[in-house]
Amino acid sequence: MSLPASPLAPAEQAVSAGVDAPVDYAETARIGNEAFSAEDVFTPDHMRWLYEQCFSEGATVVSLRTAQQKVGQFVIVRQEIVADGVPQPAAQLVDLFVLKAFRSRQTLASLYDAVADQCRTQHIRFAIGMPNEKAIAANDHFFGLKPHLWLDIRAGLALRGPPSTLTINERFSKDRAATWVNALHPYLPPLSEQGVFWTADSLCTRLTNPRFSYGIHATNDLLLISSPRERRGVPYTLLCGFFPRAGAHISRADVQAVTRAACRVWQRPLFVYPGIHRRMPDLPGWRLPRRLRPSTMLVQLRDFSPEMPPLVFDRYQPLDSDFA
Repeated sequence: MSLPASPLAPAEQAVSAGVDAPVDYAETARIGNEAFSAEDVFTPDHMRWLYEQCFSEGATVVSLRTAQQKVGQFVIVRQEIVADGVPQPAAQLVDLFVLKAFRSRQTLASLYDAVADQCRTQHIRFAIGMPNEKAIAANDHFFGLKPHLWLDIRAGLALRGPPSTLTINERFSKDRAATWVNALHPYLPPLSEQGVFWTADSLCTRLTNPRFSYGIHATNDLLLISSPRERRGVPYTLLCGFFPRAGAHISRADVQAVTRAACRVWQRPLFVYPGIHRRMPDLPGWRLPRRLRPSTMLVQLRDFSPEMPPLVFDRYQPLDSDFA
């Protein structure tokens, strides 16, 4: 979830919020890039994948429109989060943007209100945002998204190759989906863990992101999903998610084995892991101090059923949002 950097300006025409059905992805990508004054932040193919396939639950695109054109949007991407042993309906709120000429408190309020109405209509319990710094205050003021979890950002170097204890060490290919479903199944998180609900099928679908490549690395007790990335010209290996086998004791050797394997596959010894996982006693690398963090990595949350026991994440990793 993000907001463009330019300041709010008075709207020049009457603007109303409503649901896009169907979604014109070419139009949406063009407007998003215009709002961010960029050329390729948004692409139609990636938007279609994110909204329709990413978490295998679909999405609702809430748009701002004048009588002539679409001028902004906010998107509800459905997923499920396990709380107290039961998958609960949830949503990632992503791709917030409004064209500069139509930004005002009134238009933002109408957009957030329409999203909240859709969350209630769809019986969504948890609404989650991963905002940039410019969107944190707006999310709180207009929607009631509160700071819930600051993710650790850990980094390190894997200079040695992996040991021979690996059972899987390959690049993911969607052409072998059936094989990967079987391979992933033993590592699925149990319902006793509070976090995003994954099945083997939905996890495989998550890895079909047209923008990035992924690798899968495993020992008998621990599986890691990785991806090659670059920031400001510096290549690194993103550790997208650790998945311990249910009931297994995870050793430091397991963590080192899969981390080294990921870095060797992508030939990028620098690795980064932004997340938490309470079943992992020895996460790799070193925690970056706040002043060195390249991103806020703040998870904001609104619980539409506040009378229920509060959600405390046991794990939240890059794969659980649109970050990876």
